[in-house]
Amino acid sequence: MAFNFLKFAAAATLIGAASLSAQAETSNTEQKIDVFIDQTQLLHLGKPMGSIIIGNPDVATVAVHDNHTLLLTGLSFGATNLIVLDSIGRTIHTSQLLVSERSDVGSLTIARGQDTNTYACHDKCRPVKSGM
Repeated sequence: MAFNFLKFAAAATLIGAASLSAQAETSNTEQKIDVFIDQTQLLHLGKPMGSIIIGNPDVATVAVHDNHTLLLTGLSFGATNLIVLDSIGRTIHTSQLLVSERSDVGSLTIARGQDTNTYACHDKCRPVKSGM
């Protein structure tokens, strides 16, 4: 009976260590990705994807280009998370998407109550149709 208990304890220890290792691996691979409003950015994955989970689809959207490439587009200011799973449900990518406005582009945003108007300013400021 003591022999079976020792086998059980050893197996439980190995399972616990494997679980902690998987959690540490997932949290270490999470990255922060800056995405700009109304701009698309490529995200290349090292493994083929099965499914995509976006925390808040009002902040950013994700489109599939091919089995290894995602297109990230910022929709509104904020942050959300992105999780990509392989075909059997294992996590292959996690990231925080930080959506903001590009600071190197001449633009002006005016907010009045619930209404927001954005203007592209080069030689003159002109209204911009936004995806927001």
